[in-house]
Amino acid sequence: MSLSDEQRNRVTQILCQCCQANSEQVRDKEDKDFYGSDRVSAEAGGGFLHSYLSVHFESLSSDRIEDLLTSFWISQRSSPETQTGVLKRRMSGFLFFILPALGGYALTSVYLLKNPLILHKRKRTAFYCTHISHRGGCGERIESTMEAFTHAVEQGTQMLELDCHLTHDGHVVVSHDENLLRETGNDVNMSSLDWQDLPLYKDRLEVTFFSGRFSGGADRKFTLLEDLFRTFPQIPISIEIKENNSQLIKKVSDLVKTYNRDEITVWATVNSNIMRKCRRTNSSMPYSFTVRRGVLLLLLYYSGLLPFVPLGESLLQFYLPRIINRTFIPQKRVLRNRLIISLLEKVTMRRGLFNHLAARGIQVHLFVCNEEEDIKAAFDVGATGVMTDYPTLLSNYLLRNRNQD
Repeated sequence: MSLSDEQRNRVTQILCQCCQANSEQVRDKEDKDFYGSDRVSAEAGGGFLHSYLSVHFESLSSDRIEDLLTSFWISQRSSPETQTGVLKRRMSGFLFFILPALGGYALTSVYLLKNPLILHKRKRTAFYCTHISHRGGCGERIESTMEAFTHAVEQGTQMLELDCHLTHDGHVVVSHDENLLRETGNDVNMSSLDWQDLPLYKDRLEVTFFSGRFSGGADRKFTLLEDLFRTFPQIPISIEIKENNSQLIKKVSDLVKTYNRDEITVWATVNSNIMRKCRRTNSSMPYSFTVRRGVLLLLLYYSGLLPFVPLGESLLQFYLPRIINRTFIPQKRVLRNRLIISLLEKVTMRRGLFNHLAARGIQVHLFVCNEEEDIKAAFDVGATGVMTDYPTLLSNYLLRNRNQD
């Protein structure tokens, strides 16, 4: 039986009136029954509407009433008002479960950040260094010479930091640069020269991390890594490998083993690929964070995942951001980059992060601190050690502030 337009309008009016009068019942039926099907049964989807229509339109069959109800519910479901209401209810249900879960996760993460030994065993390194001399203390003697290293040890340094390269005849030489132009004035690579043919250092070298300052000394000869191991058998040394050179890595590892220094010699590099090769060559040596691993560390910290993740590194060695403008960026660009450096400092210099690492036995060394205000800033933010070009300056600071040890 077909309905006239007037009858269709009347049916729609009746349905709308019933929906308004029984809004809660309709909402429940809609949620429970309708969204599983495009057809609503008289019994489950709208029994009370079915009865109401039967009274007003006695001539309608039961199947026809069901068809009318289905058409009406489909039109109602497709309306923006209905979709918005359903979305709100679903969102409310989602938030009901997700917010408590996020709250519980956040509380657990914060608690474990402050109490990391609940999940992790504290690292036990054979050394703990507050005073680290960068390139042997290159602000007070010519960098990486035996005179510089000896002077730093005499001033009480607890770790020597250095870089290594190979000569043409296979000697491991302590030098920051592979190309010798800056250090000697000769534009030649160390790998092209034999050990006995290496030139002398310049009589004065500018301090890289203190623009306008120079250092000098009586000793201008390059130093062999083996001589350094032999002279300072008990001093921890951090060796940065700058080149992806398997022969260099193997020779450094062999020297470390020969002088039984595995526990007090640190692998350091900014490159993750080089670090993997170093660790494969000698896995018994402690190692520091690479740049990639450092970025991951920050992501873990800010996401709250850090307390749950094991860390293999024993040291975090990172720039104190405030020195970057004074060191790497020309004076005319200082103002332009000040905001960037400030942001970097706020993101990376987190006491909560450093305290967490220290509690897990991971030492935090900030460099290169060549003024007292920089040294103080590093310790204030939670560094366990400071790397400097001026070992005497740092020793005097620590002597006046013994509580920082």
